[in-house]
Amino acid sequence: MAAIQYRKYVLLGILILLITLVAYLLKPFIRPVLGSLVLAYVCYPLYKKLRAKVKWDWLAALLVSLFLVLLFALPVIIIANTVTGEVTVNYITLKQILATGRIMDEPCVDGGFGCRFVSWAEGLLADPQIKFYLTDLVSRSTDYMLKKAGEFVLQIPMIILNFFIMLFVLFYLLKEGDTIAYRLKRILPLREDQRENIFNRINDVTFAVIYGQLLVSAIQAALGGLFLWVFGVPSPLLWTMVMFFTALVPFLGTPIVWVPAMLVKFAQGEVFNALGLLFTGLFISVIDNVIRPKIVSSRASIHPIFVLLGVLGGISLFGFFGIIIGPVLLSVFMAFVEIYEEEMEREVPG
Repeated sequence: MAAIQYRKYVLLGILILLITLVAYLLKPFIRPVLGSLVLAYVCYPLYKKLRAKVKWDWLAALLVSLFLVLLFALPVIIIANTVTGEVTVNYITLKQILATGRIMDEPCVDGGFGCRFVSWAEGLLADPQIKFYLTDLVSRSTDYMLKKAGEFVLQIPMIILNFFIMLFVLFYLLKEGDTIAYRLKRILPLREDQRENIFNRINDVTFAVIYGQLLVSAIQAALGGLFLWVFGVPSPLLWTMVMFFTALVPFLGTPIVWVPAMLVKFAQGEVFNALGLLFTGLFISVIDNVIRPKIVSSRASIHPIFVLLGVLGGISLFGFFGIIIGPVLLSVFMAFVEIYEEEMEREVPG
């Protein structure tokens, strides 16, 4: 009996050592690996449909992977070029405003609210101290963006490598996903019902985040970008991307973009466009309460704390895919806490 216990602890120690070494080995590529897990979950239904029509599983996985290359590469190139142009235009416009101290090209003479607001803002810009602080802020922001742009250029080879690794891992996750999931279930030192609980929690939370968070945020951002374009707000694509990320964060949402845009339109005397932004912005803000429950349905509802901490912490740690991975990790953690509580209650008599 002692020999069996000894071998058990030795095996556990070796396993922990190997897990630590493998974690260090994979640390540089943890983001593409986790990204491939998210993409595999999203694309698995498509893979199953193709697999039913294609003779070889490797061909179905390859077709899905190639489809993702086209789906990601083309829009990213187009959006990057457009956003770069919009950022440049906004930067030039802001520099002109700071240099001239004038917000509008033509003098405002109607004496309405818009004129008074513009006059007040231009009065602030005329203050040398405020102008100095704003100019310094723009200068610092420009230096920061140029620094990040330079770092991005240097990281392009690593980005390409990570993208290739992500597709490579994705290919095998699709091809051998059922086997991998089965083996993961088997090695968990839990009862069968606890294993099912963990995997069901992961599945439900991933579904809720992807379709209840990402999809709804994308719908809100797309509608918001369309209305910004209709009502003449400059750089609608840039602000669409900003709205997508702000819509993911609870209590922040799209108003952080459309409310300032509405106020600017009022200040410029464009009352129709301002009212249009107000009503459409309210529509976009409340649409979340209509669409999200229909999409998520009876699946996992995620606590706002999990969403807030998971999204922000996940992005900081894992990049873009941390939007999904963060809330999932927090939810799995809570599932293990619940399992621990159940086991403690079993051990306590009476």
